[in-house]
Amino acid sequence: MAQNEQGTFEMTVFQNVYDDLRDKLIAKGIPAEEIAYIHDANTEAKKKELFGKVRSGQVRVLIGSTQKMGAGTNVQHKLVALHHLDCPWRPSDDGRTLRTHTKAEASAWVSPLFQGRM
Repeated sequence: MAQNEQGTFEMTVFQNVYDDLRDKLIAKGIPAEEIAYIHDANTEAKKKELFGKVRSGQVRVLIGSTQKMGAGTNVQHKLVALHHLDCPWRPSDDGRTLRTHTKAEASAWVSPLFQGRM
């Protein structure tokens, strides 16, 4: 946000955290087709298809809110890292991700509160 001449604040270049994160990941070399938003899967059939792509590795980065990616999102098999843009409020917000064995060599929980920025 930036303050304008009238003294009120308005949005500047940054508009959407999901799109900003996606653009930064693409700039770092992740192909756009390997990044998905959970909210684009707005039916059970689309969720099933998306989760299959995540489990197979076709989708490497899945972006979404705790509400959309909470209970029932069982795609942690190849999980390497979990990033929260805010603090999880309940143990169930991390759920199975931290409780389940993953097929990845080393999975890690990473909070941006303690790590460097992109």
